[in-house]
Order: sequence, then structure tokens, then C-alpha cells
Amino acid sequence: MSFLHPKPLEPDVVDRLFSALTLRYGSPFLDRWRELDLLVVKSDWARQLSGFGPAAFRFALESLPEKPPPVIDFRELCNAAPVGHA
Repeated sequence: MSFLHPKPLEPDVVDRLFSALTLRYGSPFLDRWRELDLLVVKSDWARQLSGFGPAAFRFALESLPEKPPPVIDFRELCNAAPVGHA
């Protein structure tokens, strides 16, 4: 495995993240991509969030902003997890 290109997240992990974010934000979260193929969007999330683990995701989900984050902002929340949460 290359450190420059970690393996993308498994689809079920992304599905669980999307479920949690949809529960929190409702349709404003999913409406962001209403004109796009959701499988392509989830694939991008899987690549962008590769290398993070459950603790970083938990931290990010506990630190959500008022408005639904795009993947770049969610990744920054994961990056902000205290040491040991990555």
C-alpha cells in the first residue's frame, strides 16, 4: 500500500457516514448533489477520506457545523481530531 494513495474507504463506511449526515441535516445534505450520480459522489468521499479511522469520523460527526459540510470540510474536521483519533 502506498502512503501517497491510501486505499479508499469501503462503500459501507461511506454509506454509514452519509446516513449519519443525512440524519443530522436532512435533505439539505443530499440536495447538494441532486443533479449528480450519488455513487460518484460517494466514491469521491471514499477517496478523500482514505486513511482516517472510526475515531476521526466520530470526532468529525461530533464537531459538525450548522450547515452540511462538503467532503473537503468534513476531511478538515477529521484532520482536527486529537492525536490518537486518526
